[in-house]
Amino acid sequence: MGNRNRRGSQIAANGIAVYVTKQCAYVHPSGERCRRLTTLTHPYCAHHTRLVHGVEVRPSTIPGAGLGLFAVRRIPKDTFLFHYDGDRLSVAEYSERYVELGFGPYAIELNQRTVIDAHRTDAGIARFICSYHGSGRKPNVQYLSTGKCVEVWTIRTIEPGQELLADYGEEMAKALGLLR
Repeated sequence: MGNRNRRGSQIAANGIAVYVTKQCAYVHPSGERCRRLTTLTHPYCAHHTRLVHGVEVRPSTIPGAGLGLFAVRRIPKDTFLFHYDGDRLSVAEYSERYVELGFGPYAIELNQRTVIDAHRTDAGIARFICSYHGSGRKPNVQYLSTGKCVEVWTIRTIEPGQELLADYGEEMAKALGLLR
């Protein structure tokens, strides 16, 4: 696996994924904060991720993809889901971080100068959206950069149980070995 840092976060041996455990951020209308801890579904625990966002993290239906993100309720077309969060890096910082690998599997371009890298599990649930390549299905969400943030929007109606799939772009799909 990897090493623990001072905050108890698990750092993967490959240096890419960083597992961070924090308290769920959900606050009940009564003012009481959820006491559950979360590692994968930041900022909420799994229960509140389903409640607030209508999605859950579970094994992807795409062979070799790892974890995916699935709808737990019907999500209409043209719905804003959440932001793609992570470390904001300059292009130079991003290149330095992934000098050996050549690309960051959880990175997305914000603008010409900045990359968002969701390699930490507390970066949010958008990091679990898989590429549609190899799935035999079409993308049902897209990433939209406003220049200040990256938003995730549905481009089709997503039914309960369906996996959220995006087009990572040809360059990333090739880097991940999804296209030749």
